[in-house]
Amino acid sequence: MSSGSRRTPGTVSAGAGRLPSEFLETWRANGPDRSRAALAERFRELAEEGWFEAPDPGQAAPHFLLLTGTEIGSRTHPGATPLPESEHEALIAAGVRTFLYGHLPRRT
Repeated sequence: MSSGSRRTPGTVSAGAGRLPSEFLETWRANGPDRSRAALAERFRELAEEGWFEAPDPGQAAPHFLLLTGTEIGSRTHPGATPLPESEHEALIAAGVRTFLYGHLPRRT
């Protein structure tokens, strides 16, 4: 993923007040909403297979995205400040670990 593509959601969000609502609706439907829906569907499948617990895959998807991306956005000022690739990867890995720990199947 290029650094430019990492900036797109923040750039669109920052300019949302100046963009036509039709553009924002189209962007959201074909970008963030579509990605979250695909992620939620995969989480539902993995939960059904017993890999982890996700009683509400639709809520698990944004949780995952927040855990893997929020700190990166904060540290890079939504893409304006470069982040070394090793640090970027470490932050994502930490978010994935936290997400998986919270969704581990509980043995009863």
